[in-house]
Amino acid sequence: MNMEKLIELLMPWLQVDTWHTYHPCDDERYHSALKNVFSTLGTQLDGEHFSEAITVVVDDLYPNYEVSYKEDLIEKFAIRSEHIANYLHDTK
Repeated sequence: MNMEKLIELLMPWLQVDTWHTYHPCDDERYHSALKNVFSTLGTQLDGEHFSEAITVVVDDLYPNYEVSYKEDLIEKFAIRSEHIANYLHDTK
């Protein structure tokens, strides 16, 4: 797994400070980033891959997030991303 590439591909979504709000614009950026992830890296990614990549970016860009809040957000999006990857893998 190329973690640097995963981080790079998730950055357009995560660099916007509202990345976690589920606003339609944020969801659009999220889905666009995942599309690029899956077309570049494939769908054999699990929640740990996403969690690690999101954590690196969030720790760098948003160091003042409260720890439990940050961990909850990262877990939710890592699981969501893994589910999408599994769906795409299963329906190919």
